[in-house]
Amino acid sequence: VAVGEARAGIKLTPDHQFEIGSVTKTFAGTLLALAEERGELKVTDPVEKYLPEGLLLRDKDGVPVQLADLATHRSGLPRLASNMAPKDPKDPYADYSEADLFDFLRHFKPVRARNAQFEYSNIGFGLLGIVLARAAKAPDFATLVDMRVFQPLGMTHSTANPAKLSPTLAQPYDSNLKPTPAWSLPNAHAAAGAIRATPGDMGRYVEAIAKLKDTPLNR
Repeated sequence: VAVGEARAGIKLTPDHQFEIGSVTKTFAGTLLALAEERGELKVTDPVEKYLPEGLLLRDKDGVPVQLADLATHRSGLPRLASNMAPKDPKDPYADYSEADLFDFLRHFKPVRARNAQFEYSNIGFGLLGIVLARAAKAPDFATLVDMRVFQPLGMTHSTANPAKLSPTLAQPYDSNLKPTPAWSLPNAHAAAGAIRATPGDMGRYVEAIAKLKDTPLNR
C-alpha cells in the first residue's frame, strides 16, 4: 500500500526508493557477522589490524579498540570527526574522504577505555565499513553490501553507491518539512547511512534477519 506523493505531482508507489539513513548500520552489523562466519575476521580483532600500516586505534590506556566496539558504539570515537568541514551543509558527508578519516584517527585523543561507555558514532560505523571491505578485499562498502546482502536476497532496487542516483528516489525533507537534497555518503561514512532502498527490498531484508523465510543469509 502506498499513499501520498514521492515528489510534487508524482504518486508514491512501492517501487520508489527511500534514504534509509542509519538503518544502514544494521547492514554493516550483518556484514560483520557474515565475515566472521567466513573466517575473514573475528569481532574481537583489533581495528588496527585492518588499517594502513602504522595507523593505530587505541583507548586512553593504550588498549586496542576491537571491531565489536565499533559495531556497538562503544569504541570511544565521537559521533562525528573533528576534521569535518563540509562545503555544503545540506550535503555534509559528500566531501569527507577515507583519507580524511585516517587523518582524523592519526590525531585522535581518546578520553575513555574501550567498551566503557555507549556513544553513538557515525565515524565509528564509517570506519567499520572500511575495515569490512578491506578484510573482504572488496573495493568499498557499497560493493561489499551489494555482493553479500543485496544480490543474495534479491534486493535489486537497493544501493549504497552515492553515484547511483535513482529517478525513483522519493523527495527527502528536512526537520521543518521542507524539501532538501538527498545526501551523498562516500566510503568514509557509507556504512553509517548510505543505503537507499525500496519498501519491498526492505521487506526482504527483514524476512532474512528475522528468519521469517529461508534465505542465503540464514542457511
